[in-house]
Amino acid sequence: MRLDAADIRLCLGKSGSGKSTLARSWVAKEKRVLIFDPNGEDAWAKGAVVTEDRAELVELVSKPGRVRICWRGVMTGGEGAFEFANRCAWAGEDMFVVWDEVDRFTDPMKLPPVADNLVQAGRHRGLHIIACSRRPYRMNRTLTALATRMAIFRTTEPRDLRYFGDYVGEAASQLPTLRDYHALDWVEAGVSIKKSPFR
Repeated sequence: MRLDAADIRLCLGKSGSGKSTLARSWVAKEKRVLIFDPNGEDAWAKGAVVTEDRAELVELVSKPGRVRICWRGVMTGGEGAFEFANRCAWAGEDMFVVWDEVDRFTDPMKLPPVADNLVQAGRHRGLHIIACSRRPYRMNRTLTALATRMAIFRTTEPRDLRYFGDYVGEAASQLPTLRDYHALDWVEAGVSIKKSPFR
């Protein structure tokens, strides 16, 4: 059994603040990537095989070696399509899994079962999770509790500001005025403001 270090990264904040750009930079050079794209964004599709077909997704994930998949089944398939693709990721191993707009498929108190398994035990299969959300207060609490890194972009929602205050302390007061493509970069060792993209 493998035992990789946990790697659960969150990109949080308002639309247009830079979170998707950062997430894309984190996976730009990775060999195996599965992107959940509920909005049909051209930027996610660049250099990827775009599919909404479940059989094709199974085939792509099962291929050894380099693969970059933009899964758009979540545009029309709802929670069932979200769980199906997560089962594929679990079977595929050694992969970066990017959940864009994850708050559309989860809620604060409950992750769908397979997604929960990826978060709780994905490191045993070489899975890395990157989750993006415009509405951090709706982010699942298992994700935030187990996150190894949070990039928090501009937000003005009072509930989010109170929540982030528990993580970043006084630095949360800077969140409403952060410029585009600037984020509070939180890791357990501390927090700093960085311009996106950053490693």
